[in-house]
Amino acid sequence: MSVFNASRLLGKTVLVTGASAGIGAAGSNVILAARRTDALKAVTEACVAAHKEAGVQGGGKFAAVQLDVSDRKQIASFFERVPEDLKKVDILVNNAGFVLGVDRVGNLAEDEIESMFSVNVLGLIAMTQLLVKGEISVVEELTLDS
Repeated sequence: MSVFNASRLLGKTVLVTGASAGIGAAGSNVILAARRTDALKAVTEACVAAHKEAGVQGGGKFAAVQLDVSDRKQIASFFERVPEDLKKVDILVNNAGFVLGVDRVGNLAEDEIESMFSVNVLGLIAMTQLLVKGEISVVEELTLDS
């Protein structure tokens, strides 16, 4: 038994940040955004294959857009690079993030802390702000129990 009814994703457009590290078999349209274009291409191809294999009639539009969420200029211009038919985003999966260093607290390098904070906190907030300001609109909030 699934706790999430995947049919709720049918025809929705999903924006996934940090997507290079698939979603797509559920019949969604997906915008995949990540820094590494080579890995992003591979994930996009996997999504296309999963959608085809699933035989779902809805969705199936995929766009790969290079995005470094630590770069505010890239975030501000992000939707200029998204295909017109995918600009109405229903769901944001704010997944970008990483960890540097495994040193004990007190021994962490300052530049590593700043890099992680820039992506994991500021990037997440900036993408959410883009959505909340109305650049993109959320039409449904998904919960696990529905």
